[in-house]
Amino acid sequence: MNMLDLTKYIRNWKNAEKNFSHGNMTEYLIFTKSDSLTLDTPGAILQYIKRFSRLVLDPKTSSLEVVHPEEQEIFYVVNGEAKIVTNKKKEKLKKGCALFIPANVSHRFVNKSTAPLELLAITEDVSPDKKVKKDILIRKYQELPVAKMPDGSLYHWTHYPRTLFSREDGLHKIHYVSIVDILDPNKWAEPHAHIQGTDEVWYALNGSSNMRLGNEIIFQEPGKAIMIPPDSETVHSSKPIKTSSFFFFLYTPTLEK
Repeated sequence: MNMLDLTKYIRNWKNAEKNFSHGNMTEYLIFTKSDSLTLDTPGAILQYIKRFSRLVLDPKTSSLEVVHPEEQEIFYVVNGEAKIVTNKKKEKLKKGCALFIPANVSHRFVNKSTAPLELLAITEDVSPDKKVKKDILIRKYQELPVAKMPDGSLYHWTHYPRTLFSREDGLHKIHYVSIVDILDPNKWAEPHAHIQGTDEVWYALNGSSNMRLGNEIIFQEPGKAIMIPPDSETVHSSKPIKTSSFFFFLYTPTLEK
């Protein structure tokens, strides 16, 4: 019988520890990498991804210019608008935009609006000897195609995923970062479990849903993140109460070449 403590795999950004990132952006640490120094730290359960957090930049404010020699970052704009400024370009960001910043690219955010800029952020380590992209990538969620199975059916019966970034775009540890829409409140998605070594996180962006996690049903509202326990036993599946959208990212050893 699976006696896993599921509570450590469920985190709302509102209850997460606060930190600062990029000089003056408020960072809410949702999940971080587990190691010998963080065994008792809330949210320290990721095995390969360095951290997953929510960032806020105040109105009429710019972050400091930073460069990460051994880290890559993926951002998703939850609310607000701003510019991303690098040594090569300036690009506008608004709600629904995804941004990939490779290692060694200097950058800062400029928020000239009267509303906060709210971002989801994933950080992955990059070894110094790894080849990295030289410039940022920006994708708009609404413009991306829905991915389907080779036979034209939906993933896990009910999922409408749009891939923001993948290994082909320059990710090193993460395989996919996606937005997944689940539209039908009358259907559960296909239940399945994950093997040891998998980092898979579902963060509710909008709508509400019930997630089956092992033998429990977890109500998931916007702001709540759930990591799927990688124990080969704890199945998960979602069923929306209304149409729901999720920010989703995945690393799994079964996809390694």
